[in-house]
Amino acid sequence: MQFDEMGNTAGKVLFLLPGTACDYQTNFAAVLDRLAEKYLKPYKKHFRDPEIREFDMQHEQWLLGEEKYTFPVLEAIDEFMETPV
Repeated sequence: MQFDEMGNTAGKVLFLLPGTACDYQTNFAAVLDRLAEKYLKPYKKHFRDPEIREFDMQHEQWLLGEEKYTFPVLEAIDEFMETPV
């Protein structure tokens, strides 16, 4: 199988498999928005005013990725640890 890169590689990624025809907005946007809300809902329910920070990366990319991914997460952790309770 051959993989080709094209377009803006910094944006959202969509894998198209042979024999499929779809686009992000029509097929995924509404589902992903609802999925994101589903995962945020328990935090908002069980914690009073949680500080939730979202990062534009995959779930393990901050740990195994480049410094551009690790630095913002570690910086957020440092800020949290310095915040007085």
